[in-house]
Amino acid sequence: MIAFNRTFYLVLIGLLLLDMVLIGLHVAQTPNVPDRFNIISETSLASRLLYLKWALVAAACAAIAWVWRVPVFAGLAVFFTVVLADDMLMIHEKGGRRLVSAMPDLPTFGLPRADIGEIYVFGLLGLLAGIAMLFGILRSNREWLARAALFVLPFVGLVACAIGMDALGAYMRLHYPEAATLSLVGIAEDAGEIVFGSLAVAIGAGIWASLPVTRTSSAMISPAE
Repeated sequence: MIAFNRTFYLVLIGLLLLDMVLIGLHVAQTPNVPDRFNIISETSLASRLLYLKWALVAAACAAIAWVWRVPVFAGLAVFFTVVLADDMLMIHEKGGRRLVSAMPDLPTFGLPRADIGEIYVFGLLGLLAGIAMLFGILRSNREWLARAALFVLPFVGLVACAIGMDALGAYMRLHYPEAATLSLVGIAEDAGEIVFGSLAVAIGAGIWASLPVTRTSSAMISPAE
């Protein structure tokens, strides 16, 4: 099958083993986890590794889009660049706070104002990336769309963790602040992003390894060419 080759499995297994070590170090030292091992911290080893993962996936997609002239991979490059920028610069966190300050009557749907602001900003970022993806999808042929579709699982997983688990954590902090499972929600959110980041890198590596040496194969050319 496309991309599920030796390269894919080697990269996936290697990264997942590293992920399990980093997640295990966090769990083993809970509740007094040093910042460098705290997967929730933006300065931890796990977070920095995740930045590298998004950068690698974005670079791989951009390279495929450039070398083989594939619009859908240009859209993927935009998407993963947005994810990287948001993670590194904390765009939805900072933007969410500014949004709720500027719009005090913003609907909160029962969630804390700061948290709902983050969700709104994250949704806006997703919309911008989605427009780029839609353009790429409409301009690419089935061969390339089949390859791009492999990123659906890490995409859905990322959304579930970044928005779904984040919203669940916000709801629990508001209504069940003493719940024993509250910290587990935060760990699950960040651990999920780490694992799905590894899957995205492995898929990108597998796709790259499966491509022909040149872009002259007719099956690889977008109808737009």
